[in-house]
Amino acid sequence: MKNQILYVEDNEVIRFEAGETLTEEFWDYKIILAVNGDDVNEQIDKGIISLEHLVMVCTDGNLGGSMTGWEVVELLRDKGYEGQALYTGGTVLPPDKEYLYSEVCYKSSLKDNLVDVVRKYLNSSS
Repeated sequence: MKNQILYVEDNEVIRFEAGETLTEEFWDYKIILAVNGDDVNEQIDKGIISLEHLVMVCTDGNLGGSMTGWEVVELLRDKGYEGQALYTGGTVLPPDKEYLYSEVCYKSSLKDNLVDVVRKYLNSSS
């Protein structure tokens, strides 16, 4: 069963708030938070993130560490992930990276739109 949502964000406050919101709204999904691409790799290696169970990944663009948000999505795709990807950055998504993402939900509207956008894509993948 695809029941994991991964949220990758290096800003602790935004990551915590998004994690709480997603947990409250999507209680039947396992919400996994990561700081950056290195953290994502580590959680995959430890079995916390299962590409088989991952239904959606949300990433900021500029992450601390060795990868950008789109590089995290590319990494997951290279490992076989075929699910939804939501860009949750504070800056405009570069046109050459648009193909990686299903939707954009900028930080400026994250509080108002995150749940609706995630619900839309979870409903379309069920």
